[in-house]
Amino acid sequence: MLAKRLADFEARTVDATQAGLPLADLWASLAEAPDEAAATLRLLRAYAPIWAAGGTRPPPASLEGVDLQALSPEALAELRAAIDAGVASGQLAAPSGATARELPGTGWREAFIGGSASAEEAHYARIAEQIRAQQALQAEAADGRPRRAFHAKGLGLKARFTVATDLAPELRVGLFQPGAAYDAVVRLSNAADADDREPNLHGLAVRIADGSPTGQDFLCTSAPVSHVADAAGQAEVGLALAHGTLKGALKLLFSRGPVFTVKVLSTLSKQTKTRATSLAALSYYSRAPFRFGPVAARFLFRPVNPGPAPGFDGPHRLTADLTHRLKAGPLRWELALQRFVSEAATPIEQGDAAWPLDVAPAEVIGTLEIPAQDVDGAAEEALARDVEGWSFSPFNTVHHTPLGRLNRGRRVAYDASVAGRGGR
Repeated sequence: MLAKRLADFEARTVDATQAGLPLADLWASLAEAPDEAAATLRLLRAYAPIWAAGGTRPPPASLEGVDLQALSPEALAELRAAIDAGVASGQLAAPSGATARELPGTGWREAFIGGSASAEEAHYARIAEQIRAQQALQAEAADGRPRRAFHAKGLGLKARFTVATDLAPELRVGLFQPGAAYDAVVRLSNAADADDREPNLHGLAVRIADGSPTGQDFLCTSAPVSHVADAAGQAEVGLALAHGTLKGALKLLFSRGPVFTVKVLSTLSKQTKTRATSLAALSYYSRAPFRFGPVAARFLFRPVNPGPAPGFDGPHRLTADLTHRLKAGPLRWELALQRFVSEAATPIEQGDAAWPLDVAPAEVIGTLEIPAQDVDGAAEEALARDVEGWSFSPFNTVHHTPLGRLNRGRRVAYDASVAGRGGR
């Protein structure tokens, strides 16, 4: 009962003006399920700052009709905190001695560059121009066709995504309903060089067919942090390095100075120092956080028993490895979340800051499986060709809002990349 109400609540709470009915439904659960009252109230309270940031909030629910005698001391403490947060209205007797608890992963906030959305838009104004210039350079080096500005070489494959059965109630939003399963498509890719023998980062893009117009996309890279703090820096570095490492380093040195240039090149060098032996054996990270219900979290895909690499060679050795593995059986990754802990330990706005696993432990919420398939088959090759025209974006989502300046700038960058190559 509570899970259904939570799903309905989240479906309409992105816009607080639409949250009145679900809020009333959840409030009714205090009478119907008093043993769940503390968890329900904690969840409602966690949404209060999200509504406040949007400038609207539903009217507070009245205590009238609630049997306070049926509530535990913990629930009463949560009820007092809900009144303080403006979610509920009414009077309570003296404190019970119990204290309210914060929901893990909440308490976060976003901070715009320059202090406002308009100031940040000005900061990102040059991204589209830089993306188009980068695509022009890549086209010159290839066959004259505009390419993806990011992860230009990739392979599309059919997949399946299954949600964990023991999902925490506050995470049961959007497609994340316990045990639900969906068809999906993945694109495994090289971040830069098309030659698999060269040092590189690698990407995993996942589109889950959740019934929404675009599907739900998750995009991640084989390095846990970005080499820059935000998308404007990412576009600038991408354009500079499209001229080659030496020329790119000189361009960055003159435009951004030695500290920025050394930091970026050092991070990229460390991240690409070890050449991947198999795309199936890599973990892939979101780098930037997302809102899952009231919780802010980064996510990662971790491989499940990938096995040893056969040891292929040549410029397409990673594709050969995948082809070999998928003829033998499926490949699997766990999808896990790292919840926000604090701005100091897990900063929302800094894409180049790590979220250590010992501080923000990984919490498994689903499994991605690429079933056994013949990559060279006619249907599989047709899908792979089709996927190359798709536009994967962190903004292809209904409930899982991208957070932080790295994500907010991505909207401009991805739109420019799609327009420049005639994608869809």
